[in-house]
Amino acid sequence: MKNCIKEYLDNCKVLLPMYGENEKLYLQRMNNSLLEFKEEKSNISYDDIINRFGTPASVVNAYIEDLDTDVLIKNIKRTKIIKRTVITIVTIILSFSLIITTYELYKLNKLYDEFREQQPAQVETTIE
Repeated sequence: MKNCIKEYLDNCKVLLPMYGENEKLYLQRMNNSLLEFKEEKSNISYDDIINRFGTPASVVNAYIEDLDTDVLIKNIKRTKIIKRTVITIVTIILSFSLIITTYELYKLNKLYDEFREQQPAQVETTIE
């Protein structure tokens, strides 16, 4: 029972184009409504929730339609900027890691070559 409520809310959350304070509050209110529905009907299934509230897609669509267009565009742009910033930072970190790793491998290879040059090519052993 509790799993179908969590699954429904998770499906709604995935469909939201942005996830901020308003969306958290909306999902919290939705959770309260679902828990009240569960109290009314002791044994509920995912299909019961869909029959009562609608599919996650229709619920999210109704939420988005109720939003002010300017607020929606602003939030989507902010989400897009945040995603791009995170991707850029991760790319920079990975690039630096690759450069440092390549440099360390170069130093190790150079050290190995020096070690090989110091080793004698042939060793002559005399037995007396």
